[in-house]
Amino acid sequence: MDSRRSILSIRAGFVLLLITLVSCSVNSKLERDFAKDQPDRDDFRGMVVYDLTREKELLNFNGNKYFIPASTVKLFTFFTAYSVLPDSVSSLEYLQRGDSLLIRGTGDPSVLTIEEDPVLEFLKSRNENIFLVDRAIEDEKYGPGWSWDDYQSSYMPERSLLPLYGNRVTMSFDDSLEISPGFFREALFVPGQDVKSSGHTNSHRDLNLNRFYAENLNKGDQQSVPFITSNQLAADLLGDAIGKKVTLVPDEFEGDFSMLLTRPYDSLYTRMLIESDNFIAEQLMLQVGWKAKNEYRVKAAVDYALDSIFQNISQRPRWVDGSGLSRYNLFTPESMVHLLKIMHREITTDHLLGYLAQGGVSGTLESNFIGPSGEPYVYAKSGTLSNNYCLTGYLRTKKGRLLAFSFMDNHYLGTSKDRKNELETYLLRLREAN
Repeated sequence: MDSRRSILSIRAGFVLLLITLVSCSVNSKLERDFAKDQPDRDDFRGMVVYDLTREKELLNFNGNKYFIPASTVKLFTFFTAYSVLPDSVSSLEYLQRGDSLLIRGTGDPSVLTIEEDPVLEFLKSRNENIFLVDRAIEDEKYGPGWSWDDYQSSYMPERSLLPLYGNRVTMSFDDSLEISPGFFREALFVPGQDVKSSGHTNSHRDLNLNRFYAENLNKGDQQSVPFITSNQLAADLLGDAIGKKVTLVPDEFEGDFSMLLTRPYDSLYTRMLIESDNFIAEQLMLQVGWKAKNEYRVKAAVDYALDSIFQNISQRPRWVDGSGLSRYNLFTPESMVHLLKIMHREITTDHLLGYLAQGGVSGTLESNFIGPSGEPYVYAKSGTLSNNYCLTGYLRTKKGRLLAFSFMDNHYLGTSKDRKNELETYLLRLREAN
């Protein structure tokens, strides 16, 4: 009996060794394929894969080289905010003085973006005269390295201390042409009727003026355009929303302001990562800057994160914004995987994967990285800028292991479609082999 058990044990060990060797062979071949192809390519690629189950690096190609990460920066923004900010969003600060209610913005990106907004309901319920304190962020409205001609693109609203409606207007056409918020109705024009056609193919805005043009809208269409922010405009928009005048006053008040707590931060994190919402990312970093260093400034948040949360990172990144819109950002695949390992250690797996887009299911990955059986196996954050595509996240293997991976591809010509198809082939090989 003991002899039989010994033989079975040897066989089981041999099978396990064979499976391990096959897995290592596939991973090594994949790494060799990267190196073999690189000299004939016009792009620059890097990839790192780490087995979280076995705590072992499986693949490292150009892992210590710097790349433009695009929106994968949002993973660093997420974990920084997750580590620093409390559970509930502070949407407003307020102080009652007699028949006056003083309010200050806190950088919450979600004010007046949903129906039955708690800030709106709170202000409507007050009987005092409402005054908005004239305080602003200690930062530029746009981040360093942002493309100036994206000013009218929905993905690049201005940063501000009291953002309303996501700092965007929405133009739509159903039975008639509409703009929301309705406060801007007099600033809406139709090229060819009100003014000469500008040559734009989409709805847009003047560079230095809140003047909006509804271009080529068909029935059912909807397009969003950022507006130029100011504290006076915020006071006017807020007053229009609550049906009561809001007066802008100088920032001269001392006192113990109370916090209006609203929704869970989790709802913002999920939207930021799954839908790749740039505005939420930027505003979160402003809030982190205030919480960590008493400054509504993205650099304050970045400096704090790099000096504390990520002080042991493999290669210190050049990190300049929260969203990844800037081409000044530089991160390595190794630093991305370093973050994935920290997040996996600090957040339960189901909760962590729930923050991320799922291949073939949701968000920016809805049309890609679909598993052979239709089940999602990739949970990740994508990043796309012209001529740059990156994907960082987690992969569930056929055997149930969880891999952390970061793929970064810069400076290619053409679109990201071919890069996604190529990467999908690599990820399926990793899934099958591990």
